[in-house]
Amino acid sequence: KFGEPHGIALSINGHALFVGEIRPNRIDVFDVLN
Repeated sequence: KFGEPHGIALSINGHALFVGEIRPNRIDVFDVLN
């Protein structure tokens, strides 16, 4: 469970990626399109 991570949505090469800062000094990237 990631809860509601604070981040921004990025569009790269037509792929929607969600970059959220889950923990300090750590950035996770999720592919919302999967």
